[in-house]
This record gives sequence, C-alpha cells and structure tokens, in this order.
Amino acid sequence: MTTPARQVTFGAGYSFGNAVNFFPATGVTAPCSQPCLARSDAGDAELTLRPVAALRIDNQYLFTRQRALEASTAIFNNHIARSSWNWQLSRELSVCVILQYNSMLANPFYASQPTSKNFNGDILFTYLLHPGTAIYVSYNSDFQNAEIDPATHLIRFDEPTSQ
Repeated sequence: MTTPARQVTFGAGYSFGNAVNFFPATGVTAPCSQPCLARSDAGDAELTLRPVAALRIDNQYLFTRQRALEASTAIFNNHIARSSWNWQLSRELSVCVILQYNSMLANPFYASQPTSKNFNGDILFTYLLHPGTAIYVSYNSDFQNAEIDPATHLIRFDEPTSQ
C-alpha cells in the first residue's frame, strides 16, 4: 500500500503458481474428473479515498483464474469488484454502504461450478448510544442471474428449466 496524499491510498498485487482445482468437471470426457493440479493467477487492486474527514471510500478489485496444466485452457475466471462507503454523520450516528459485483465464468469442460453473476448491496445504519450499546438497522439485496418461471418458481439461469 502506498499513500501519495493523506486522502488517497492505493495498492496492488499479483501472484501465480500452481493450485488445486477442487471442483473438476464430471463425466467421461472431462480431462480431469478428480481434484487435480492447475495453473493459478491471482491479482488484486485497492484504492481508498478520504475526500472529507467523515467519509471513507474503500474500493477493491479481485481476480482469480485457473488454467489447465496441459493446454493453458481456462478452467474459471472469477472477478469481484467491491466498494464500501463509511460515513460518520456524528459521534453517535454512522452509515455504511457496501456494493459488490461477483462474476464466475467457468468452463464446463474443466469445472463443475456454474457460471454465475451476482450484485449485492448492503446498507447499515448504526446509532451508538455509548460504548457497548448500539442500535443497528440494515438492509441487504442480493441480485443474481435469476428469473421467475410462472409455472414453477424462481430459477437461476444456470439451472435447467422445465419444458
């Protein structure tokens, strides 16, 4: 992490090597049907902003990828972007908003995980009466790759639909 100014902090990292694919594809044509070794890449970037003393904005991006050893074919790519806004309105009252997007792009030939996309929003109000005593009010939303099937129920896009 580096701090070029009091209001800005940022950092980044990258690592690579081998890792275990714990969710291999199933089936007779899958090249790896048991947990097996794979190439792994992981990266992250962070940016913290403090535009005013009462507001702190933390932003993060995380990337993870696995590739097959023999062909360098993608097993999965996972992207996570997160932003957290903490605002201290007064000594007693604060608000925290967290927004997160998660995208898992899986290759069904190599991985049993489904491809999925998810957006999550949280808001938390805190009223601190005195240390050890607080009132919390929160809301959470979790939007996923889902749709309503009028004949049955709420289904995910990666679930088979009834015909």
